[in-house]
Amino acid sequence: MITLGKQALFYITIVISFLLIVGLTEGKKLRNDYKIKSNQVTLSGLSGGGSFAQMLHLDYSSRFTGIGIFAAFFYRCGNYSQNINEFYAKCGNPGGYPTNGYEANATLSSPSLAINNLKEYAESGLIDPLKNLKNQKVFMWQGTIDVYITPNNGLSALDIYEPYLANKDQIYTKIQYANHHLPTLKTGLECINQSSPYVDYFIGKCQYNGPYNMLNFLLGKNKKIVSPSSKEKVIKKNLFEFDQSEFFTGIGNTSTIGLAEVGFIYVPTKCQSSKTQCYLHFYFHGCFLTQGEVGTNHIIESGFLQVAELNNIIVVFPMANITTANPEGCFDFFGYTGTDYAMKTGKQITVLRKIMKRLF
Repeated sequence: MITLGKQALFYITIVISFLLIVGLTEGKKLRNDYKIKSNQVTLSGLSGGGSFAQMLHLDYSSRFTGIGIFAAFFYRCGNYSQNINEFYAKCGNPGGYPTNGYEANATLSSPSLAINNLKEYAESGLIDPLKNLKNQKVFMWQGTIDVYITPNNGLSALDIYEPYLANKDQIYTKIQYANHHLPTLKTGLECINQSSPYVDYFIGKCQYNGPYNMLNFLLGKNKKIVSPSSKEKVIKKNLFEFDQSEFFTGIGNTSTIGLAEVGFIYVPTKCQSSKTQCYLHFYFHGCFLTQGEVGTNHIIESGFLQVAELNNIIVVFPMANITTANPEGCFDFFGYTGTDYAMKTGKQITVLRKIMKRLF
């Protein structure tokens, strides 16, 4: 029998603790060995996340093939706003959100200004060439009784995209008598519920599977996407945390960037092996839906995970963070990280580009 002295036991304990810490850290590191169909990468978002998704899509249109927009303000509505109150004053305010003395400005909330911005940015190399949009697809869902976004504002995103698409068949629009939700078949508040959608993670029981219909439109050209049955369960063990903060290097920290230190990625069972080629999709949550506020409830209840599992779609769920400049935990769709928020040089866009490079 070997007897170890106290000093030896101390050093062994230190080594084991170090290995455990390293193991935990490495376990959260985003993998780079998934077999991704890099020619069919898509993205989507709800509310402010949908507005941010438009920015990322237009900045890097060479890397994506389609976008889904759920109840979101159009690209760069308001041009640039110092805070969310100023943004609402400029961009429509059906719910009577506090504007703190800021005044409405119809010029700054016009899609024509956003289109001029796009042209200017593309010519200056601040975003990808707009010709990349020619063969892309755009899915749009909007509720007509939305307490945050007027239907006219949300649907104005189509005014921005349509001139650059080859034909109108590349656009799918679904309008429902609904409040501000991510629409599902049977989960969440009643679709027409006029109380704050916040109470049920902005998930709406609209008899319409938004994630499925969106992904089927964006990806279903050659193969119809399988629709989950009502009995399809979420496989929670396939939802993994990853370290978002490793992508902050050289940009800032969670306070200055407005992103959380942790993000999530859903990896279907078959995609966990590098033998299976899988689709990749990015989904951006809306305001009030950070992990600190709702945990993973919005992700779990969204309907994305069942569709992803059946169709081998890896879904990345980046996470925003509540900060002094961003008290509602939104992705930066209006300018709280700086005037270049919508360009490739924007802080959050730069972080997302790093994540994209890791995966495909």
